[in-house]
Amino acid sequence: MSRWVERAHKTRALIAMGKVRAVAWLVGYTAGALTGGPRVALLVVMMVTFALGECAYSPAFYTIVERIAPKGTLGRSSGAAWAVFQVGNTIGPPIAVFLVGGDVPFWLVLATAAVAAAALVLIVDRRMHAAPEPALAAR
Repeated sequence: MSRWVERAHKTRALIAMGKVRAVAWLVGYTAGALTGGPRVALLVVMMVTFALGECAYSPAFYTIVERIAPKGTLGRSSGAAWAVFQVGNTIGPPIAVFLVGGDVPFWLVLATAAVAAAALVLIVDRRMHAAPEPALAAR
């Protein structure tokens, strides 16, 4: 997996990560309908699939932060990216507890979030590779 991520375009690796995570969460959703051995087997498949998504995420994310950070702001940009990550780690568990205890199918919410993340990375990818706008003529 790490060899593929090294060769792959980093935004494409993040898009793949979103898709892989969505599949993992859907496998978790399916496991919820089963019992016994099949449930355990699907949960193991879910964890392995999710881990593969993590392998795509980890080396790609900060490479993209480095690439899109405005000149002279790499430290601040990296810090802001890390802060957002920590906010997610802080508010994610209480939201998850709320969702698990409610009527909303938690696994489907996670799968939807993963697809949304992949779509947002696709938008970033297209903007990063769009033709630069022509410079305005000096007056």
